[in-house]
Amino acid sequence: MIKVKWEICAGAFAVVISLSGCSNSQQESHSEAPRPMPSGSVAETSGEDSRDDLTGEGSLEWTRVEGVPADRIRIRFVLGNPECVGVRSILRESSERVLIAVVEGAVPEAPEACPLVAVETFLDVQLAEPLGARPVTSFVPDSGSLR
Repeated sequence: MIKVKWEICAGAFAVVISLSGCSNSQQESHSEAPRPMPSGSVAETSGEDSRDDLTGEGSLEWTRVEGVPADRIRIRFVLGNPECVGVRSILRESSERVLIAVVEGAVPEAPEACPLVAVETFLDVQLAEPLGARPVTSFVPDSGSLR
């Protein structure tokens, strides 16, 4: 379990280091076919399903939030190998604000050795009420909320 978490942290750190200082002020459009991602790159998936079977859970920092329809929000974050790591959300909603924690953990069917990758992905979270003007912020769940 510790090995999986260490690989996730090391992968995320490598991605941040490799991407820091890489920017291009010009917008370019490409119509070529997708190419394989080079080692150390961040790929993007079509989204994650919330899971309730994770072990060794910990809080995951999310990078941004997007409104989907009025009663859902999309949380974007960088995750380790989806074959090894899964996520779930913890939602605390009031009439004044929306608090969301993204929790990561090992999936039961994870292979013994997980390839070190970083994937930009998202998790859609259903709200009880439309978001409206409420701010969305992250929070760190207490240890009682983790498994």
